[in-house]
Amino acid sequence: MRCHDFSMRLAAPTALLLGLVALGAVPAAAGVDSWTPFGPAQGRLVSVAASSRGDLYAVTAFDGFTEVWQLPAGTTTWRWRNNGLGKPPGTAIAAHPTQAGSLWAATAGPAAAIFRTTDAGATWLRVGAAPLEFPIRRLYVVPLRNSVVLFAQAGEDSPPRLLRSADGGLTWFEVTDAWGPIAASIERRGLLYARTVGLAGLVRSTDGGQTFQPVVQAGHNEQLNALHVTRGKNPLVFASFSGGLHRSTDGVRFELVGFDGNGPSAIASDPRDSRRIYAADANGFYTSTRSGRARSFRRTQPVLPVGSMAEPRAMVAGATGPVLLAGGDLRDARLQVLGESGIMAFGAAEVTVAEQPASELAVRVYLECAPQCDVRTFLSHDAGATFSLLAFQILPGLQVYVTDLAFDPAFGWRRLETSPIGTNLWQPVRPIQVLSHRVDAVAIAAGESLLAGGTEGVQRREGEAGAWETTLSNVTAGGSLRAIDLRVDAGAADRVLALALATAAGDPPPAPQLRAFRSLDAGAHWSPVLPTLADLLDIEPVLGSPTGLLALVAVAGGSELRRSDDGGGTSVSIHTFTTAEAVTDVAVDAVAPGVLYAASAVGVLRSRDGGATWESTPGTLDAWGPYRRRMQRLWVHPTERGHVFAAPADGGLFENRLAD
Repeated sequence: MRCHDFSMRLAAPTALLLGLVALGAVPAAAGVDSWTPFGPAQGRLVSVAASSRGDLYAVTAFDGFTEVWQLPAGTTTWRWRNNGLGKPPGTAIAAHPTQAGSLWAATAGPAAAIFRTTDAGATWLRVGAAPLEFPIRRLYVVPLRNSVVLFAQAGEDSPPRLLRSADGGLTWFEVTDAWGPIAASIERRGLLYARTVGLAGLVRSTDGGQTFQPVVQAGHNEQLNALHVTRGKNPLVFASFSGGLHRSTDGVRFELVGFDGNGPSAIASDPRDSRRIYAADANGFYTSTRSGRARSFRRTQPVLPVGSMAEPRAMVAGATGPVLLAGGDLRDARLQVLGESGIMAFGAAEVTVAEQPASELAVRVYLECAPQCDVRTFLSHDAGATFSLLAFQILPGLQVYVTDLAFDPAFGWRRLETSPIGTNLWQPVRPIQVLSHRVDAVAIAAGESLLAGGTEGVQRREGEAGAWETTLSNVTAGGSLRAIDLRVDAGAADRVLALALATAAGDPPPAPQLRAFRSLDAGAHWSPVLPTLADLLDIEPVLGSPTGLLALVAVAGGSELRRSDDGGGTSVSIHTFTTAEAVTDVAVDAVAPGVLYAASAVGVLRSRDGGATWESTPGTLDAWGPYRRRMQRLWVHPTERGHVFAAPADGGLFENRLAD
């Protein structure tokens, strides 16, 4: 315990620094009756490329499929560019070095293929099948005199095999005397460099990769981290090994120019000024304005906490400057997360808005799989204009993310946070550790009641000095209970709902069932809600009714909305949704009696009569992929009528200000 307390004290100040580093761009304000991207737009990215015009392209991955996004030069909002690719797992993208609208993309899986676009990603056409025995990890476009050749770094990281295609990706042949990565000259057509097969070193080709000759042999234990060739008729060549960064002015003789003992993992040069060289590693970003000469690299931003940025995997330099792909995030040269408004490579687990002040809000996202794999929490102090990632730096290179957050109903700047290493109550000056074990959900109810739910059931503590006590046991008849969500009623902080997964004994055990419990005294005592109701999907309080509850349950042929007016003892059906509608979640407008919203396969539905009849809400999501019509979760702003947040099942988060 003493060691744990020490790590928590170290974590606190660093978490704030990480938040400042991870600021996103200001999103466009939500229009009336239109769906607008909302949130930090954090996602897992697997490949990045820049066109000769300066447009930025990114391949994002979420829940088993990937998408291509474009950030046109001089803009701040990403555009969906997946038309024609479908939903296969994409692995790499590469841009033509001189034709701004021409790109290639590779996909994996049983139907692995190569695709090409000539209209900047507006449409993609399948070129041919990709080699199944060598899954493509990176793509490179090498210009020749009258055409281009494609190279693909394939297989797993070891060995990084190299494939070559002279017909635009239709057929591929393995290169036997070179491995990836590679780097090519744009002006000196056919000149490229690659890694030596089986050894740490470089080989060189002047005929577009048909033949290679050795030029550098590194030390026995060296690893090649990155390669880069600058623009111009007399290009410079940079090779980063684990022992340092090497530079060549003639492409044959190399000299060590810096980073002794730790070569950078990403290198690039300014396409407008090849004398400006960029390098990056896990500790920061560096620039040389003297063509990368020895001792000319300078750190160009304040020193960050050690390990706060994952080792960069790629860097491209377009018209707006260098951009890194580091730890799944796109970062600009200042090591700030790039403004990713429009990129939907994440799932929204929850949107939480403080009642006072409403400018404080948080978004929980998951990056890997549903319902909650790799959960992260982002905090905004300006109603969603900017977000900061909440994380603890506990060891060099090791971050622990905040997985859930609750605002104090009376003071929005006071919040309860939980992470895998503990739960903290954040005050204006310092955090107070209140639990040392991991919990799944937290809440602050009336009377400064701190609530924590997880495998221990629900635990409660009155204020900062009180003792924790279990108020909802994790033991049930013939099974166990795990609290996964805690909801304090808007405007009535003494009323709390707890959603829990109930697991029964068995071999194998049956699938967990969702169960609901309600407290009328800030979590001190709990009673089951509709305990005989099977296949519960969601439950919500009825606005203005202390004993009113709405329950969504799965039934044959769809789902059913039921209402209880006796606190969850009994219920009656008020509407049945069809299988085609596939409603999975309901939400109540906190300031408009009788107005409900439903997440369905055909978009967001609205009811103005307490759930008896339903209509589609205005606004379309087609610009972000037609499959994003299928909604999964909804949240309503606690103080603004018609302000709805919606999370599609296929990733992303949107907001709409619905007119009456």
